[in-house]
Parts: sequence; structure tokens; C-alpha cells
Amino acid sequence: MKIIQFDTIDSTNDYLKTHYLELPDFSVVMTHHQTQGKGRLGRVWMDDGTQALFSILLKNHLFIGEIEHYSLLTAMAVHQVLSKDGLNLKIKWPNDIVYKDLKLCGILCESVISHQQVEALVIGIGININTVVFPESLKKTATSLKLINNKDYQIEALIHEILMAFKILLSSVKQNKTNIIDYCNQHASLTHRKIQFTYQDQPFIGIVDNILPDGSLQVQTSKGPLILHSGEVTLH
Repeated sequence: MKIIQFDTIDSTNDYLKTHYLELPDFSVVMTHHQTQGKGRLGRVWMDDGTQALFSILLKNHLFIGEIEHYSLLTAMAVHQVLSKDGLNLKIKWPNDIVYKDLKLCGILCESVISHQQVEALVIGIGININTVVFPESLKKTATSLKLINNKDYQIEALIHEILMAFKILLSSVKQNKTNIIDYCNQHASLTHRKIQFTYQDQPFIGIVDNILPDGSLQVQTSKGPLILHSGEVTLH
């Protein structure tokens, strides 16, 4: 594992996407602060130095049809480590970790694809660790380990623990896809809950069934079951 550390960088994901050709598989970039941190769907990830911010580069044995499993695998690894203090954390499909529906961790997977081949997969992870003050726009939607558990965490040590958990899961991802899906369903935050979402440019409301073996989400609606492969879902 090659680890590259920065005090400040524009984006750990962008760095790996720019330099993936010369970096080995399973390179990791860590930073204290990002000037252009990214969330899903073009959102900005805001930080103040109290978050864990890191990205993982994968290059070996990647296939387009399995990309969704890597997001859930990452969520599983993060959940396993962060739950060790007995915290009742949940996995919100497709790639958040939440506590009482407040966002604790976000995961952003970005792939580099050429000629129907995945040349690289970059997995960005942002976790609110020791944060106690959030911007006004996030106060009602985000939380941190410190706010949940009322204690300080050593951020770098926590990152290394997550990387080790991720590496163990990754080594057997081909054989353990079912285990990953089962784990994410067991700890899912949305199961049997009413959500709203957009499907084929139309707004829908439905009740979540579960995460399917291919990593998609099945939702029951007034028009029958719908299968979501990506996108934003919010509680209704």
C-alpha cells in the first residue's frame, strides 16, 4: 500500500484520477483539508480539519458491471470500524453512513473507463470525526463521531484501521458479494421506509424493499416495483 499525505490539496479523488497511470494499485491519498472537496451529484464536501479525508486507487481486476459493489464494500468496511464502540450506525444506500438519519460519512466512487474497460476506480471517503460545529446548511443533516460519542478520535489511526478492513474485504470481493449485500441489508437505514426519488426524470414516492444482489435498490411504488441503480433518495 502506497500512502501519499498532504496538508492541503484540491481534491484527493482528483489527484488519483490525474496520476493513476504512474501510481500502483491500492495507492491512498490522505489530507487534512481539501479546497475543492467533492460529494455526490456535484456537491461540495466542506471540511475544517476535523474530518478524515482520503481516497483509494484501485486498478487491478476491475469490471464495469461490478462497480456498485465497491461502493457497498467501502460502506461495509467503514461501518465495521466506526461501529466498534457500539454505535448504532446505519448504511444509507448507495454510499452514506448515518446516525439517526444524520450523515456521518460520505463515499464517492469515480471510475476511469476506456473502450468498455475500467482502467481505474477512485474511492473517496469523507468522515466527520471530531467536528463540533457545522455550517448552517449542514446543522440539521450532519453529525460527527465526537458529537455522537463525546470523545476525541485520532484521525490518522482511524483511517489506517478502515484501510485494513477495506483491504481484507477487497481480497475476497469476488467470492463474498453475497456477504457484502447481506451485511448492507442488515444495517440498512432505508428498509421498509418511505422515500422520494427521481426515476427516468419523474418524481416518485415508494417503500424500500432491500438492496438486491447486483447492488441496486428495489422500491415498491404505486406503479409497481422499481429498481434504482444510482441517484439521490431522501426520506419522505
